[in-house]
Amino acid sequence: MENFRDKTVIITGGSEGIGAATARKFADAGANLVLVARGEKNLKNIAEELRAKTNVRIVAMDVSDPEACVNLFKKAEFEFGSVHVLINNFPWLGRKLQPLLDRRGRRVKRQLKAKMAADARKQQS
Repeated sequence: MENFRDKTVIITGGSEGIGAATARKFADAGANLVLVARGEKNLKNIAEELRAKTNVRIVAMDVSDPEACVNLFKKAEFEFGSVHVLINNFPWLGRKLQPLLDRRGRRVKRQLKAKMAADARKQQS
């Protein structure tokens, strides 16, 4: 993996499984990490493991909440300056979650797209 020193990576579903494995790889590459999941206990465990390698912030939240997603980016920017990579890792897409994604998914996607475009413009200036 290339060097991600001083780059900021947000990983949703970052507390276990593929998300935690991805966080370990980015930590090895020197990235600042913002790990997101619904459960705070597992987030704390992976953060404790990775803090010896890199800066880690944890956010316990539900990514289906559009306002929480916008605030997540604001918090990451406040802590680290900007966001360079978003790993949007859903640990599962069960029957309960799918209708919620259908209703809110387009709105969240528009907000994230606008946010990422603004970040790209800011970096170009």
